[in-house]
Amino acid sequence: MQLEFGREQYVIASQKAGGAPFEREDERALVTLAHVASETARAHHEVETLERRANSDALTGLPNYGAFQRALTDANENRSYHEGIALLFIDLDNFKKLNDSHGHRTGDELLKAVAARLREEAGGGDFVSRVGGDEFVIIFSDLDNLEQAKASADRIIEAVAQPLIIEGHHVRPALSAGLAFSGHRELDAQALVEDADRAMLHVKRSRRRGGPASGSGVSVSSHRSTRTNEIVARAIREDRLLVAFQPIVSLDRGEIWAFEALVRYVDPEIGPISPPSLVARAKSLGLMNELTRQVITKALHAADEFHRVEPGIRCMTINLELGQITEAELGPFVRNAARTHPDISLCVELNERSLHAVTDELRRDAEVLQAAGVVIALDDYGSDASSVGALVHFPMNILKIDKSLIDDLNDARQREVIKALQGFGDNLGYTVIVEGVETHEMAEVLTGLGVRSAQGYHFGRPLSFEQAMKRLRRSGAGAIVDA
Repeated sequence: MQLEFGREQYVIASQKAGGAPFEREDERALVTLAHVASETARAHHEVETLERRANSDALTGLPNYGAFQRALTDANENRSYHEGIALLFIDLDNFKKLNDSHGHRTGDELLKAVAARLREEAGGGDFVSRVGGDEFVIIFSDLDNLEQAKASADRIIEAVAQPLIIEGHHVRPALSAGLAFSGHRELDAQALVEDADRAMLHVKRSRRRGGPASGSGVSVSSHRSTRTNEIVARAIREDRLLVAFQPIVSLDRGEIWAFEALVRYVDPEIGPISPPSLVARAKSLGLMNELTRQVITKALHAADEFHRVEPGIRCMTINLELGQITEAELGPFVRNAARTHPDISLCVELNERSLHAVTDELRRDAEVLQAAGVVIALDDYGSDASSVGALVHFPMNILKIDKSLIDDLNDARQREVIKALQGFGDNLGYTVIVEGVETHEMAEVLTGLGVRSAQGYHFGRPLSFEQAMKRLRRSGAGAIVDA
């Protein structure tokens, strides 16, 4: 059989001494095994060849643009929280001029020579790719800081820019290079490409304005995403986060009975950072638990103050990731926070979509929280990919209905779904809260369907602590504030 191209190997059968002799059927079985092995190896070799062709640049043999994109995503997403990566974007200056003066063969040979030097200088730990006609990129990984990336980039560019002879012509490659460094996992790794490209163009423009016409240059980008990551990390570590509070009201009593705490941050340098971006960056930085601790602490202190002004306000809801309720994460902290604020019901809101990954251990962790007096809410029920299983398999006290289920209450189907969910909650002793109520008409329809609790802009947008206290002192716990 042939397991490798041009190399024969053999399937050998043996038997114990004195055993029955091999028969014709045995020989046919061996021939069949050898044939199957050969065909499998041939198919495997063809697939590998096709993959190499699909992912490689035909001229230089380097990975192509598609392979680079996959490698960049992998390097970004599969690094530890504080492992740096960098992208070096390289462009050959005056390449078209060389092609025009010496021919395309000379240009092709120069590209191959540059590719070989890049591969040799980068070593096995860094990813080198040709992404365009005369453009190359290197992904540096496992970095501690920008200086380490810059030193590697300078060394590589200096080596590649050394003179060489191509088709009898003395050529000294002139390279423009831009370097972008990322100290933390990025939300969008393409920002690195954009910044490295922009830094490379800065070198090229400098040469056009009279800078050196030969040799090499590396311009370092001040990576925007990294700067934002650093701002978020500093805000969390220095406890600068703000908390906004949105009222949750009783429709039948017309009063606020709870607030939802929502994280906010406005940086003096770059302005507001959107809550989804803030949370995503906290996750990527490994600071999500610290962010949540700060929100819980500030929210419960605020809840005590709200309760003093309006004793009917006795609940504060706070968003948590499902995995944060475990003993290894924030379970003990949440239970202790609930104990130290006995006048307030601490409610943790868990996103319904996250419950698709729930385990028996997580269910037990939720039951431990409930036993300690912590209220559990299932948030965003009715959004994309919602499951009935979450309603019946996970312990909870509050069901929050996503606003997508009430975006057209003229639709009889939506009204019936809301009525059914409210009935489900009533039968099982759950509190049902409908989110996204924006008008008086929506509130009226929901009241008619039996809904007793709601949240949305009709009752108030998220307010700072000072604004919420001002509202309570001026208007009490009334669900609606007169303009």
